[in-house]
Amino acid sequence: EIAILKETTTVFFHQIESVRKELVNHNKGVVSINIDKLKKLTPLKIYLFELLQPFGFTQIEAIILTLNTQSGKQFFSTTHELLIDREEIFISKIKPEKDSVLEINQTDKQIKDPIQLKFSFSKDMNISESNNIAQLDFAKLTFPLTLRKWQKGDKFKPLGMSTFKKLSDFFIDNKFSILQKKKQWLLCSADEIVWVVGCRIDNRFRVQPTTKKLYIAELLN
Repeated sequence: EIAILKETTTVFFHQIESVRKELVNHNKGVVSINIDKLKKLTPLKIYLFELLQPFGFTQIEAIILTLNTQSGKQFFSTTHELLIDREEIFISKIKPEKDSVLEINQTDKQIKDPIQLKFSFSKDMNISESNNIAQLDFAKLTFPLTLRKWQKGDKFKPLGMSTFKKLSDFFIDNKFSILQKKKQWLLCSADEIVWVVGCRIDNRFRVQPTTKKLYIAELLN
């Protein structure tokens, strides 16, 4: 009987590992699990317990209940945060909150933390199509610039628009996941959003025929 039990255990863990390889994806420190595929597993409770065990989660029944109902619900273990989005479960390490606002001086050439940005000046008026490059009218900027996370109530004038748009609506229009919103940084000048980093600059700071000098911020991956 002990031999049979050992073999059964081996089969069980082999099956768990097979499911883990198929369902659990790792990308830049974030783990994702497809919810539709997960729901097809039977018994779901056992599988989910095994898949989440390495991250220290024990609230399995509560997580299962939330899969169908509450996008945006968060759970915490001592080391990790679990976020239920529309199609995926996202798991990431809990990081200690760093200083939430970073100042960028006119003389700064580069920052490496919390994200990598490179700064330069130019008189070349050729416009880049890359979302990772913000070309701004230097004369319109007030230094030091600030880098911060987005907050409720934030608004800006997306490039090409003359009216303000709530950042929360911009996120919806551009199909941002909850995780993307959480990780989004803003470059600001005197409390005005200059650049939704890696996405869109504000129309008020764009290069115009009157622009004499460009300030260029580039997001490095």
